[in-house]
Amino acid sequence: LGILMVILSAGGRSYNLITRFINERLFTTPQLGQGIVGLIPRVRLEALRQILASAITMGLPGVLLILVGSIVLAIVLGMLYLIVRGAVIASAGAAYHDQPSDLGMALAAGWRKAWHLLIIVSIPPIPITLAAILLVILAVPIIQQAGGADILFNAGAERRSVVLTLAGIGALLFIPTGLISFVLGLLAQPAQRACLLEDLPPVRAFRRAWAVIRANFFPAI
Repeated sequence: LGILMVILSAGGRSYNLITRFINERLFTTPQLGQGIVGLIPRVRLEALRQILASAITMGLPGVLLILVGSIVLAIVLGMLYLIVRGAVIASAGAAYHDQPSDLGMALAAGWRKAWHLLIIVSIPPIPITLAAILLVILAVPIIQQAGGADILFNAGAERRSVVLTLAGIGALLFIPTGLISFVLGLLAQPAQRACLLEDLPPVRAFRRAWAVIRANFFPAI
């Protein structure tokens, strides 16, 4: 949300920066660069900025409205991405096996497996998310015992001690869970293919992905 507001507050400057980058960096011929820039739609963002400003002036309800709208938009775009990705995997599998396929069939396959794909892509972040929640739970009593949140804004030995303690706990939590999330993220790619092409549920798809990577470790890497 913060990044979105920064981009919107830039107004036309964002477009001007893109124009200069294309003209001066990507192309040595200005005419060619200007032609490419002409293909980029220049959207007027004043109306959207006004909507955001009006929602913020409403106070907490407006902020909640923006947050809920952003979450709903992210979910819709995420589901569309998963459906399209499933369609690509299904059409590639059909082409590999010399089976007939078209856009409608591919999208239908992606739609049927959309929820399974959503579960697959949701599993890798779970370990590191749990670590972040645990860090917050542990950090609250540590900060309160040190004198409250104000200690984080005051320079001194106490602040250094609290920061080092939280950093150590964070390292102990995030290094192992980060590695687990990283491995699960690697397995998620073949798991999606196993889900689409072999009609496997999410857990069995991860097991199939692990078996494939373990049997072909160096080619997979």
